[in-house]
Amino acid sequence: MKYFLQCFLPSLFLLVLVSCSSPKRSIRNIYAYNIVTTPGNIPVDRNGNSLYRGPDTSNIVYVEIKGKEPGWQYAWQHNRVYKLRPILISEKQVSVGKDKTTEEKILISTTTSNKLYQLVFEPSSEKIQPSAKIEGAEILLQGKFNGKTFFRKIVNPIELYQQPTE
Repeated sequence: MKYFLQCFLPSLFLLVLVSCSSPKRSIRNIYAYNIVTTPGNIPVDRNGNSLYRGPDTSNIVYVEIKGKEPGWQYAWQHNRVYKLRPILISEKQVSVGKDKTTEEKILISTTTSNKLYQLVFEPSSEKIQPSAKIEGAEILLQGKFNGKTFFRKIVNPIELYQQPTE
């Protein structure tokens, strides 16, 4: 019995310590949105052929963190790779915009013990392949936490209403 306790208790302590240091405990919520824009005028070449390559999608991702922040590295979407740059949001409530389908105003609120970061997507020329298959509008995030690489997949980003420009 004494041998069992000498082996079991340290193992249990180590397991609890490792599980508490995972990014799952640090990341409270991930909020993902996108805005799809199309040009007002469609550019054409000298022969009148359209130069339009499709709509432009801007990703807006917020991450609510408690404790240590992970080191964000890359994101993938639509066969493109982006470097991630986290920006700390000092406000405890952020107005994101309006949901395109419901037209409801979207607000993100955090508790005083949590921090909110916006992940800025910067196009990267690096040829890094994602670790998982990505379909449609899905986004795959990669980061490091305590020296270990982790991934988070965002399946359904909410499309925001784009105000028409005058």
